[in-house]
Amino acid sequence: MATQLRIGVLVAPFLALFLVFVTGWLGVGPSLSNIADESLAWLMHSLGWAFVCVGVIAVAATIALYALLGHVRIGGSSLRPGHSGFSSVAIGVAASTSLGLLFWATAEPIYHVHQPPSALGFSPLTEDAQIFARYATMIHWAVIANVMNALCMTVFALTIQNLERRPTLDGAIFRADTVRPVGSVLDSFLVFFATLMAAAAFASCIAALSGEMTRFGSNEPNPAALFALALALVFVIFVTGARPIRTVFAVLARAALVLMIIMMAATLVIGPSTDILGGGLQSIWQMLLSLPSQLTYAGLSNADPWPQTWTMTHWGNAMLLAPLIGLFLSRAARGYRVSDAIFYFSIIPAGITICWIMVFGGLALSIDEATNGSIWTAINRGSADDAAYAALWSLPGGESLMIGFIILIALAFATFAAAMLHAVMRICAPGEDSDLSTAASRTSIATVWCAGVGLSGWGLASNGIGQVAEILARLGSLPALFVTVGFLIAALRLILRPRSLTEVKKPDAVKIDFDFGDVVHEEITDIEIDKAAKPRRRRRKSA
Repeated sequence: MATQLRIGVLVAPFLALFLVFVTGWLGVGPSLSNIADESLAWLMHSLGWAFVCVGVIAVAATIALYALLGHVRIGGSSLRPGHSGFSSVAIGVAASTSLGLLFWATAEPIYHVHQPPSALGFSPLTEDAQIFARYATMIHWAVIANVMNALCMTVFALTIQNLERRPTLDGAIFRADTVRPVGSVLDSFLVFFATLMAAAAFASCIAALSGEMTRFGSNEPNPAALFALALALVFVIFVTGARPIRTVFAVLARAALVLMIIMMAATLVIGPSTDILGGGLQSIWQMLLSLPSQLTYAGLSNADPWPQTWTMTHWGNAMLLAPLIGLFLSRAARGYRVSDAIFYFSIIPAGITICWIMVFGGLALSIDEATNGSIWTAINRGSADDAAYAALWSLPGGESLMIGFIILIALAFATFAAAMLHAVMRICAPGEDSDLSTAASRTSIATVWCAGVGLSGWGLASNGIGQVAEILARLGSLPALFVTVGFLIAALRLILRPRSLTEVKKPDAVKIDFDFGDVVHEEITDIEIDKAAKPRRRRRKSA
């Protein structure tokens, strides 16, 4: 498979980032943000039903892949996994967990308890609303995201590793052996909006880290300090994403997972554990009971914008990010059976996400109720990020928890961005991993991508317009919807032709003409030459 460096797929996103930065610098960022926000609202109101329908079909397709192709080993029957079970779970959590979960695990339940969907009959700030707030957040962040990741991971893994297609959308959806124009368009859309999302997340990460450091006695952040912080993060992302998954990425992923477990345990010990566990376990049970109705709830019969604002938007975000996350996880899943890969990289990470929301969502709800809406007030005065800060600082020993939370912010973003980088390198330079020219091309891509995202994120954070890029990125939900339909068709092809995944590919037969007498003569000649070339040992005469 020859290497073909696809410069256009890589350069296009940074042209858009440059335009976003210029608009923010000229002062028209708020207007652009309002236009993008209104466009996203119109998209979800008009086509939200399509996101729900395609999402529900994706759930069914993932279950079918698990049940019908679970025995198929990714990469061939002789290949074995390169990661332990704990490392695989940590990699799955790290790839799918960015800043979103860390901040919205506390903020989203507060939104739902104060503004529940009117069509479901919940009154604000009631016990039923609190339970609903938890399990709605669990469905959005644990179920929807991991279903999409599992679908894309399985389709990519089987088409790349078993069918030996190219690591591109064209290769996964159409099984193309060469780069085609339609595939370049699909990949460009994917890298374009994913890079926008990465730059926006980078700006949020810098703002969060620098803002919280001021609480520990540091000076107010300035552009130079922000640049130094951005440079350090870019270096970590480059080293993590450009190296094999089992090296730096696996180490950081395990560290992040251990830190998450420690923070959840510490919060249960020093926080309102009765409220967290009592309401959390009820929420998990209600989530299981209402999962089918919640996944299909579109609110089309009423004027309540809740499903368009939340459930449908979560489907769109998951469809946008899942192809890149799935491509990354498909590489980590080599050697696993399909059922084991889905279990380690999606099902258990979904369970960990549910536990995180149960603990920190329950903490925020408990504090908000006890303090007459202090968390809700903090969100309205600032942003969703303030919900996590207000909840953690209210606990005894909150300073120690905040230090752990700051470290977790850096780890979560670094591993998430490294997973994006890993996928972008393979899309922009599809080729054999062992090929030296492919490795050199991917190193160049990693350098350009990290530099572009770093400079863009620093510029967006310095000018306070990171939200503009994030809202623009969410408009990528529309092309992502059609890409997801392509993944569903590809999954159906795999299910209908399972034998093609386990067939042993034989080398092409080559006809060889030879004369047996000539062969015998050549063998005798070679033997005589060897004897003549070998020196004779002289006998020593006895005394």
